[in-house]
Amino acid sequence: MGAVDLASTVVRRYVESYQGTGAEATQSAIDLSRLDDVVATVDALAGRLLAGLRSRELQAAVHDAWRRTLRFYESFYVDVHDFAGNLAAATGARDVRSACTDVQHAIEGKGAKSAIIAASYGGPRLRAATGLSRSTSRRSAIRRRSTGISNLPVGRGGRSSSTPTSARRSDAYLDALA
Repeated sequence: MGAVDLASTVVRRYVESYQGTGAEATQSAIDLSRLDDVVATVDALAGRLLAGLRSRELQAAVHDAWRRTLRFYESFYVDVHDFAGNLAAATGARDVRSACTDVQHAIEGKGAKSAIIAASYGGPRLRAATGLSRSTSRRSAIRRRSTGISNLPVGRGGRSSSTPTSARRSDAYLDALA
């Protein structure tokens, strides 16, 4: 059994192990060597959000999208594809909508190979899960609560060596709002 088959089997079996328990589960396997397209599109979206930082309309769209987006583990993770779709639907800014579509296409593998080897979910609430999430830290969640800014799709944490620019731009967006 090769690496891709093993990863797919682990994902499938993990979710199967929750069937009949009433518990929800989501699991995915990601090929980290294929994340460059996703990183570039998330970085571009973060840049557009930073450029529109002072726009109350954009802030409201981000908040609305975040409220509607599938989140995991006490809201410390957000499904990136679902957030991009919700933000595209909530904003009137053409450049932000375009960047959201680019993020979704990169995750889906349109125009490039998808980084997602396998993804599965169990439970109706998790239907929107696409296999790629962005984490936020407790520190960011505490800061958002203390400043009155709640549930924004950015924050510290979840950085990997392959996504430093996106993480910095996301952090900058949150810091500017705080």
